[in-house]
Amino acid sequence: MIAQHKATLLAHSTKKKLLYICDLLALELPQAKPKIHRDVLFDFLIAQINSPARYQLILTYLDNSQIGASTNDLKLVFPKLNYRQRRLLTQHGYLRVAYYYKFDCYGRSLDVPVYNYFDYFNLVAHQAQFPALLKYLRSLQRQTPAEIAKKQAKKTEQQQFRTDYQQLVASFADPLERAIIDLAFWTVQLNHLAKTKPQRPDAPDYYEEKAKALKLFHQTKNPLVIVQFYRPDNPDKLWIQLCGHHLEEFRAARYYFDQRVVDYYEDHQQLITSCPKCEVVHQKDYYSLFHVKVGTTATNFDFHMPYLLGQPIFGAGSQYPQVQQVENEGSDFRFGRGMAPGELGKIGGSRYVEKAFYRAFEKLSQLTPPTKA
Repeated sequence: MIAQHKATLLAHSTKKKLLYICDLLALELPQAKPKIHRDVLFDFLIAQINSPARYQLILTYLDNSQIGASTNDLKLVFPKLNYRQRRLLTQHGYLRVAYYYKFDCYGRSLDVPVYNYFDYFNLVAHQAQFPALLKYLRSLQRQTPAEIAKKQAKKTEQQQFRTDYQQLVASFADPLERAIIDLAFWTVQLNHLAKTKPQRPDAPDYYEEKAKALKLFHQTKNPLVIVQFYRPDNPDKLWIQLCGHHLEEFRAARYYFDQRVVDYYEDHQQLITSCPKCEVVHQKDYYSLFHVKVGTTATNFDFHMPYLLGQPIFGAGSQYPQVQQVENEGSDFRFGRGMAPGELGKIGGSRYVEKAFYRAFEKLSQLTPPTKA
């Protein structure tokens, strides 16, 4: 079949197109480009069509107006192929870039690659071997001096982090105090994870695990654990449902005075409260928090828990010292923070944090007497 169609496959192709195909196939020409005759080039290229796969590649190219494969073309065949994998394939010559085109995105001019047409079809023709190829290229990547140095630096950071952690825990002589500090240390890391996105689909509910740890701290009755109560300036939450009449009055007030519902309620509190059709739910101390300090003056860890969630654990907030707190500004969280860039890698990953937390929780549980029912 190949022999039958060889002579006609490229018969109508111009010299420029034949040269382009030679470049795509990385063929070494028998003569310099300016001197080589079109017929000589034609015969030379025909001789290179020596396999069904190459025949099909060139035939497909000639039947298609594209001169390269876009990232969308790749995604259709390899939906999980990401930027790093494409870059890896390009670095090792398996997916060469034919050219770039400009693309304006939100005011930025981006260079978007279009890949070598034949490299693309070569990958398509060997889809079954594609996962093994990526695995092989990643193994080569890990062996480069830069990757080895990067891996060693990460390992050194992890060792230093764990040494500092072990020294901190060891600085407490009493076994119970060591267990408390151990769990407090990992509860802080868990709290950072709770505020870090994205999270693994199978990750536990970090806030739920944190609540269990705070409850266990409280059960130890140890001086290292101090519970305080924080009530902000506006601790209560109001849920207001106005009747039709008062809703119309509020809309007029909002139009003329730019009032909020809560402002309207405060100005007409007695009227709305006595209205049988209006509904007001007052949640006292909705924004108040329990503040739990674990540690000493030199070494301490801070945790916060919403009052309504912490009340079953700690009881009424009035029995604890009231403190003033400075809340975060310009943050999604009133207190605390997520993992800083690179911080989780230095620790060892989210699974490492979870494993260390559960180990510390189990150890402190064994040293803490159960509470009376």
